[in-house]
Amino acid sequence: MVPPAGTGMLFRSAEHREVTFWMADTLVPLDIAWLDGDTVLGVTRMTPCLSDQAQQCPRYPSPGPVDAALEVPGGALAELTVGAAVTRG
Repeated sequence: MVPPAGTGMLFRSAEHREVTFWMADTLVPLDIAWLDGDTVLGVTRMTPCLSDQAQQCPRYPSPGPVDAALEVPGGALAELTVGAAVTRG
């Protein structure tokens, strides 16, 4: 199932640190925006990993310490640029 347009999942960290995501058992591509305060630190396209060996799935590290990451349907962040300002509600 593809997530509905305009939706996503925000992962907040109590600490400002480097984090890593992976796509084990995820069936659709996702984009992830790495957030540092009110700034986009980076954007990564993550591809599905359907391996029955989850430890073989690629890891996607943040480009530096972050305090949040936003996952959205693949392609939704194609226009987002590093350094863009973020408004959190």
